[in-house]
Parts: sequence; C-alpha cells; structure tokens
Amino acid sequence: MKRLVSLTMAAACAMSLAVPAFAANDIGASDAKDSGYTQVIPATIETQAATFTTNADGSKKVELAVATQNATVTIDGVKLSVPKGNGLTVVAQARKLAQKIEAINGWDAEILYGGTEADWKGASTINHIYVGSAMAQGQLRVNALESPTADDTVLGAIEDLTLNDIFLGYNSVKGDVRAFYESGVGNDSYGVLPNKTIYFVIRDQFYKPSDIEFDLSKVEGSKYVKSITDTQESFSSTVLTAVDNQEIVLPKGRYRVLKVKLKENMTDDEYKLLFDLRVKVKEEGFMDWKKGDTKKFEDIGETWVSNDEWVGDSDWAAGTGGVMIKPQKNEDNEIIWYDENRDIAKVEFYADSDTDKFFVKLSTKWNNEWYSDMFRNTDAFIFNFVGAPKISATSRSTLTIYNPFVNDDDELEVDLDELKVYKVLDTAALAATTEEAIAEAIADGRIEDVTNLFTAGENEDGDQVLTTRTRDLGTYIVTTATPADLVDDVVVDSTNNGKVNPGTGR
Repeated sequence: MKRLVSLTMAAACAMSLAVPAFAANDIGASDAKDSGYTQVIPATIETQAATFTTNADGSKKVELAVATQNATVTIDGVKLSVPKGNGLTVVAQARKLAQKIEAINGWDAEILYGGTEADWKGASTINHIYVGSAMAQGQLRVNALESPTADDTVLGAIEDLTLNDIFLGYNSVKGDVRAFYESGVGNDSYGVLPNKTIYFVIRDQFYKPSDIEFDLSKVEGSKYVKSITDTQESFSSTVLTAVDNQEIVLPKGRYRVLKVKLKENMTDDEYKLLFDLRVKVKEEGFMDWKKGDTKKFEDIGETWVSNDEWVGDSDWAAGTGGVMIKPQKNEDNEIIWYDENRDIAKVEFYADSDTDKFFVKLSTKWNNEWYSDMFRNTDAFIFNFVGAPKISATSRSTLTIYNPFVNDDDELEVDLDELKVYKVLDTAALAATTEEAIAEAIADGRIEDVTNLFTAGENEDGDQVLTTRTRDLGTYIVTTATPADLVDDVVVDSTNNGKVNPGTGR
C-alpha cells in the first residue's frame, strides 16, 4: 500500500502524510488505532520544532528550530534514521523520517503539530497545518502507523502458501476468502447486486505486481462477470463489507486488489460466482522463492448475486442499479425516479391478482455512441429505461416524463409546441455512422418520432410534464430538434411526425 499527501483542513486534528488527520489526546498520542491501524510507534525526535512571536504590527513570526540530534524509529527490528546537520530543521527532519516510514509496505506516517493553524502558516515549508491538542505551541511529534493489511509473517515454501497468507478477510469456518465491497453493493439476501464491483483485498507484503502475479479466473457464473483486473485501488470509504456482514477498516490509501466487475442481470435469478487463482513468482528471491514458482487455488471466493425485490410503490435515484419490482396485487402501483434536484420520471399502473415481477432501471446518460452523436448539437435529454421492461399491468401504464426544459425557477425555457419526443425502437440493431444511415434509421422506424403520443402541460401538482400510455418502457429522447435538423440536408420521410398536444398532463 502506498499513499500520497492529500489532506483537508480541520480543527483539532493532526497532520498525516498518509491519511486524514487524527486528534492528539496527549503529548505525542495518536487516535490512529480508532481509524483501523493496528500499531502506533512513536519516533524519537526533538520535541520543540518552532517558536512563535508576535510583531508590533500583530503579525506572527515563526522561527524553525535546527535539529541537534538524529531522528529515529525502529520498525520490525529495522532502525530508520535521519541525521542532524547542514542546518536541517526539525520540521524538515520530521518530513524526511515520515517519507522513510512510508516507503515500508504496510506502514504510514503521521506528524502532529502543536499550536494553531495561524501559527504554523507562518512557516512557509508547511503546506497542511493541524493542531495537536494537549501539545504545547511549536511542538512536533512523528508516529509510525501499521496498516491492518500488513503482514510480517515469514512464509515457507510456496506450496504451503494459503489464502489467509495472501488476502485480508479469510473465512476460517468456510476455508475461503471473502469478497468485499463498498456501500450500496450488498443485497438483502447475503449477497451482492448485479452491475456492481467486488474486491479481494491483497496483503501489503504482496503489493508489488513486479514481485508476484495473481491470475484470477472465472469458474462458475462466468457469463455474469464483466471483467477481472489485478490493480491498485483507493476506496471512497475506510470501511469495506463482506456478504456475511464482516467488515475491514482500511486507512485511506491505495491497496492491491483483485477487482471483479459484474454485468447487469435483468431477472430475479440468483447465481453463484466461483474463481480459480494462480499465483506466480516474478522476482527471483521474493519471499526466498524462485522465479516462476507457482501455486494454484481452486473454487475460491464464493459469492452469490441477485437483484433485490421491491413490492409496489417505490422511489429511485436515476442512474443507480436496477431493481426487481413485484407489483402490489389488485392495487395502484407507482414508481418514481429522481435526481439531485427533482423528480424526473414516473410510471403508474394497476396490477390485478395475476401479475409478474419485472426489472426496471432508468439511466439519463448518453451511452449509445451513434445517437449521442446524432443529438450532439441540439438541446436533448435522454430517458433510457434499461432493458425496455414490459409492465405487468391489467392495462397500459401511464409514463410521466418531467419536462427537462424547466429551469431552477420552475419556468419553461421552450414553448410546448416546440418539443419533440423520439423513441429508440431497436437499439441493438442501430449502427448509424453517417447522415444517410441516421436518416434511414428514422425513416424505417428504428428510431421513431412519437411526439403525438405524448401530452404536454401541467399535472395536478403544477409540474410541467410529458405523459403517455404504454405497455413497455424504452429509450426516449426529448428535444426541440426536428428530423431535418438531425440529418442536416438529408431528406427524411418520417412518419408519425406530429406536434405535441397541449393538455393537462393527465
């Protein structure tokens, strides 16, 4: 695991070269263990690093102390040292020692400064300033922090290598390695959701790909796996969770992982993933092994994948993973999608006693290259109901698209009779790359002008909406562009080229 200096300002915190700062409870103390570190080793370094005085005009004057002794810390029996001399300040000496600590796999460094942010800003050599509580003004401390992914176990022959030697999160009961994931990936069935990412976290002693190779291959459920990569990854959270609700706390930084991306699955099926792992030594002498030595593990990383099932009414953020909807029988059902600002789409339908579950997901990203190019120079918004699900209802459902041409003041930016709605009818077959091909796609019905099937106006809540009745959802594009605008000078014989029908939206 390697770290970069990337910190934010905060009161009553400590400065760390590796992780967000920790508060100091007493002189030289650290709260690093509360953030997941397994060991804190204080370094030997001069305490007083600076003196602060106030000038007559009220400005601060900072005088950095020159180091008069060597700074040292011992990690796993290895003594790290930064000698005094050549006018080296204590602050500079602390940073050099921290860099040496950071160079050891599995170890990070933090520097605690005593005083206020304003005091230390006067020292131009310091970029990020934090206050160590209970430390006198101008004092400094350095701590070495052991990461939970570090493992200094001396390994024997490679044929004796175990999954527990390699990975964090070994399940001793099942004799298997756990797959971990970030928030929003787990499902309600002790598994993970499709179209998400899971990780097998590798211990720091195997951080370098130049030392050792890990080849993870699919054994079961391969058609549901999008990709597998051996990479270094940083996470948005310090806590990763496994399917059995076990957690690991990782200090912020970069870790070597086997990263498995899953494909979308638009059914209510549950499937199992299993993998094989081949380990191969790439550096002669690494762990006292020979270059080319290998070890194979079979049927590891068991993980179950399925969509969550939701009953009846529900609200969803656009762009999030799809869900299986189980309609409420003999009831009105309503599904709403929203973004960070407002509701953007809604489906309403009545389901009788003989209803089927269906998968539904809304995306507002221009993922299809050909029609994103087609609408590039226009004001256009896409509403892609992934998989074009058929709604399990006794009659056609009501689809409401909240008018995207409404500004933050809830004012219309275009006239209603200027709006056009297109529906992509055959996304998989479309491969238009020229204006003629685009014109042909419109003319032969693979993309259709369905404007006259929508009613535009206000709903009962006063929202500007576009509504239609449909049995299945698809990909809709709302724009002010006409077919002629989209294909420039190409003549388009587009059928169903009507205007919107101003109305109540109901």
